[in-house]
Amino acid sequence: MEAYHRKINLVTCFFKPSNSSSNSDINQIISGPQQADLLARSFQNFSSLGTAFFISNEHSDSPFLRNINVPDPDVNKLTLEVIRKFNFFFSKYEFEDPHFVVCDPDFLLISPGVEAVFDGSFDIGVTLRPDKRMPYNSGIFFVDNSRINAGKIFYQLQEDLINEKHMDHASWFCDQLVISDLLDSKSEYIGGGLYKVNDLIIKVFDAKKYNFSPNRDHPNLFSVPSGVVLYHFKGRCRTSMKLFFKYFVEDNSSSRFKIFRYIMQALYAEFLRKKYKRLFVMAKDRIMPSDRKI
Repeated sequence: MEAYHRKINLVTCFFKPSNSSSNSDINQIISGPQQADLLARSFQNFSSLGTAFFISNEHSDSPFLRNINVPDPDVNKLTLEVIRKFNFFFSKYEFEDPHFVVCDPDFLLISPGVEAVFDGSFDIGVTLRPDKRMPYNSGIFFVDNSRINAGKIFYQLQEDLINEKHMDHASWFCDQLVISDLLDSKSEYIGGGLYKVNDLIIKVFDAKKYNFSPNRDHPNLFSVPSGVVLYHFKGRCRTSMKLFFKYFVEDNSSSRFKIFRYIMQALYAEFLRKKYKRLFVMAKDRIMPSDRKI
């Protein structure tokens, strides 16, 4: 079957943030269900979307999402709770289409090409970025269940390893640490960007293409970054997600008219960024695991 005829299932998980967190302020600007709706609509635009699943303690009214409602998480194990929900998902459900993109809701598919990822060479795809502290970002994974139930095996491996080594970071960062552990300590490199971990074949993809985030804390709304397939709106970038979707994913107007609108929209986004600035914490001030080697 040709890659562009493959249907891609989409799976995302979101827990409503507590009122005391900065994420709660972001949630008032763009909620988790709204992010997930834009994510699913972007896949509808640029891929052959199968089913988009929204795992959450909130409900979405989006016609593009299938809700899987779950209880409120243990906030002291928030990141581990997300991994457990993905483990539950792949353990309980069976699917006709075996290809999945599992990601945070703050992603957009901004160009065609995601189907080509699933070339039959791997079970799990991860993205690598130039970050010595946490090189493997857990915001997105590619899961191919054609050969085995790779999703279930992968998330069970993560859950077991976190329980064994990373419970001190179960609320945050354990998802990043566990992927480094799997690839650096538990795997055998077999060439071509492929690693073998137990029964799984894991392939490493370039984050610049499949998990792109801007260098600044807000995206450039003057143009789409060249060569990028999946755009990750981390942190306060999420406040620009609606605008980016409207003018780069959904808009089909002429190029000349777009340029004028992009300029006006970028100026407006800059105004909003300054307005919302008090709501956010700079990335350098975030608490990082003290035992992580640089």
